[in-house]
Amino acid sequence: MPVCAYARAVTSSLIRRRISRSRLAPLAALPRRAARVVRHDAEVIAASARWLVRSREHHNFTYDLTATNIDHLAWFVAAVCDTPVEAVRRYLGEIAGDETLREHIRATTEAAARRGLADREVRYGRRVGWYALVRALKPEHVVESGVDKGLGTAVLAAALIVRSLPLYWVRWLVVVVVIYAAVSLLRSARHEARRH
Repeated sequence: MPVCAYARAVTSSLIRRRISRSRLAPLAALPRRAARVVRHDAEVIAASARWLVRSREHHNFTYDLTATNIDHLAWFVAAVCDTPVEAVRRYLGEIAGDETLREHIRATTEAAARRGLADREVRYGRRVGWYALVRALKPEHVVESGVDKGLGTAVLAAALIVRSLPLYWVRWLVVVVVIYAAVSLLRSARHEARRH
């Protein structure tokens, strides 16, 4: 590095240090801080605009949890239920990987009278925590207050079913539920066809 460039770098560093210790520090940091705020707000506005266009929901929102959210939720449920965190992670994995439940909810939502107010994609959000709580605590009964479209109810019922039945019976129960959902959809379609 040439002597002149080195001297400028040292001088610049000394000036920055002095400013950072003075009353001018907040003012000097303002442009950099403002740029961060603008970047963050632009991301929030873009995400909000995408949601306004893509989502049908107006309350009781569904959403995906981030990996960090799920990890924190696992530790929270483990602490509250005095259950090993590995078991809670298994429970969270059960609900995340239950494609039969997800498909049942999707089909039921599409056939529902209020389908225009529900997103097609099934996202459990905070309800995976409810599932893990029921799986960890193994209660005899679960009472849900304030049922909206039934997503939370379906998640809680799935937790109770998995908890109380051997896997063999759970598989048969899933078959029965799928057949019931298919028959319900066919009846609904037939009813709609007769109306038109």
